[in-house]
Amino acid sequence: MNMDDFYVEGNTLIKYKGNETHVIVPDGIRIIGRQAFTCRSTLLSVVLPEGVVTIGEQAFDSCYNLEKVVIPSTVTLIEKSAFAACRSLDNVVIPNGVPYIAFKTFVGCLSLKKVTIPDSVTVIGEFAFNRCFSLTEVTLGDNVTEIGEDAFSYCRNLRAVSIGKGAEVIRWNTFAYCEALEKVAFKTGLREIVYGAFDNCPAIRDVYFDGDADAWKQVTVARTKNTSLLDASFHFGYTKPITGAARAKEAARAKAEAEAAHQISFDILADLPSSPSDEKEISAVSAEHAADAEPTPAADALPEEEDEAQIRMTFDRSEESEAEKDRESAPSGDTVPAVSPEKESASSPEEVPPVSEEGMVREDKSDSAEGPSKSSEVSVPQPEPPAAKRPEKRRAMIRTTPKAALSDVSEEFRAAFYKSYLSLLPEAFVDEQRTRAEKMTEENIETQSEALFLVPAEEAYEFGCLCLTMGRYNLAFRAFLAAAGKGNLPSQYYVGCCFLWGIDTTKKIVDAARWLTKCKNDARFGEEARRLLAIVDAELEKPENAGLKVKRGNK
Repeated sequence: MNMDDFYVEGNTLIKYKGNETHVIVPDGIRIIGRQAFTCRSTLLSVVLPEGVVTIGEQAFDSCYNLEKVVIPSTVTLIEKSAFAACRSLDNVVIPNGVPYIAFKTFVGCLSLKKVTIPDSVTVIGEFAFNRCFSLTEVTLGDNVTEIGEDAFSYCRNLRAVSIGKGAEVIRWNTFAYCEALEKVAFKTGLREIVYGAFDNCPAIRDVYFDGDADAWKQVTVARTKNTSLLDASFHFGYTKPITGAARAKEAARAKAEAEAAHQISFDILADLPSSPSDEKEISAVSAEHAADAEPTPAADALPEEEDEAQIRMTFDRSEESEAEKDRESAPSGDTVPAVSPEKESASSPEEVPPVSEEGMVREDKSDSAEGPSKSSEVSVPQPEPPAAKRPEKRRAMIRTTPKAALSDVSEEFRAAFYKSYLSLLPEAFVDEQRTRAEKMTEENIETQSEALFLVPAEEAYEFGCLCLTMGRYNLAFRAFLAAAGKGNLPSQYYVGCCFLWGIDTTKKIVDAARWLTKCKNDARFGEEARRLLAIVDAELEKPENAGLKVKRGNK
């Protein structure tokens, strides 16, 4: 490495000034300073030496092409936004000793697939993993006591979340807009799930809780914007891991225990006589110790040849046997009702009665007065334990309630709204967006759409107008929503209208009022905003919206 590329003061790396693609930070550095590598687009990999204890604020912020960073075991502090918007970073191992993951540490890491969170971490900061689109599983240990707002929001491919007993409160928007989230596991330390914690998570199908139904009743769960969680199938007394990483860890532990027990039996056999006359004694001792050894559970053990990537593929269905397919084809409800631990234990795999070809349960009449029946002699394959059976991937769908129902507006109404909105914008600006639209490629659209919530409000607003002129209405709504959250007033008006009528989103009266109220004094949008707020008031008078509260004011 060219040492002139490193601006160092004492033991702190203040700035990296080079343009190398692969950088090895020299020995002796203990602190990676604030913005030391910020916006180095040529950077592909970085190796930090042993001895580094602190990675400063925004140290690698917006290193868009950074694919790999080696963090030494000596690091004890990673400050906020350290790896924000590192779009190509796909794997991070946080060393044991880091006490918390700070505010926006990995926000916008679009390629991040796996993060190893050590037992030392007790706090996950706000927006820590927001918009990590490639993240599929999250396992938080029992030592994590606090999870910040929006910590995992908009992780649109997140499918399974396991939360340890240390987290007592799941805060607002923590897992909001995780559209693919199917499985959530809690422990008995949980006390409260607040308003909107699982907002817009339509695919949730199973909730696992290691306590019983009475313990779950002690948890305060806000129903508003958590309906998909509450409508899922509940599994009480469930203690097995639901994520691939956790299952792999448990399988490795079980395998190690089995190998240790197996080794003990061989150690004992080594001290026994080996003459032919003592073969019976050796066999008896071997059988005794083999019975004492705890074998690896078949349901959780993973083949040795599976690599780490295959272990993490939690939701890829394996090929099913014909017997399983027959069982699944039997009529059943769409959801599994919540059951108590007693019922679960009563239906454990070892006690499931045989199933006939017609799908009917056969009685075991071996103890009846007529003697053993013929059917009791037939060998019927038993179903696999629940942990081994992987859930069928369910297509995401939007769950609605009377207070948040999808609108049935016609296509003509939608087209009229888009036209009226564009008419409120400067004509030259709209013509400019139409010209841009003619030159846009699908790749450019995808790239810009992935970074909507990371760019300035004006840039997101212009992209929304661009999508509107191209007829990409769902994408336009996302862009306007990103700009509205950053204070762009034309976007706030657009979003308010969409929430009011249910255009390109779910109809939400409260959200419509919130956004339209911000526009009611504007010269361009104020008149229309006030008219629509009157419609909001009329909607609130309807019986199905009783109980909805709208905050009034100019802000």
